[in-house]
Amino acid sequence: FSNKKTNHLIFFASRHEYSIYSCLQELPNDYTVRLQPKIKIIPENKIDSFPLGKTLKLDFLVLKESKTIMLIEAKGKMTREFILNLALFELNNRELFDKLWLVFPLRVPRNRIIRNLQQTAMRQRILTMKQFKSRMSNITL
Repeated sequence: FSNKKTNHLIFFASRHEYSIYSCLQELPNDYTVRLQPKIKIIPENKIDSFPLGKTLKLDFLVLKESKTIMLIEAKGKMTREFILNLALFELNNRELFDKLWLVFPLRVPRNRIIRNLQQTAMRQRILTMKQFKSRMSNITL
């Protein structure tokens, strides 16, 4: 994919991820989209096995006036590794975790982790692609 604004080539892990990116490109000019931000999920020297900390690479970061307003993860499947990283993210960086959106292609999976997250304030940020597009077209972040 060639980015219209910068004329650089961008590679995506899936069509789903590309669809989200395309949707984000329609945001007004005062929004900035960054690809694959690294988020610290275990601070440096928190535990001996992670002396340099541990990061989670998400798909997109959306900024408005240099402030983080959304972190977006395009998910096709909830892997064990992602579930563990999600728990560490929530535990160690709650402020950013509360800005995380999970976007699934066709339907939101029905598993224990998603059911538990849907019992929290995050339920508004667990979406299908169709729901995400609708939210982005009416953006009032």
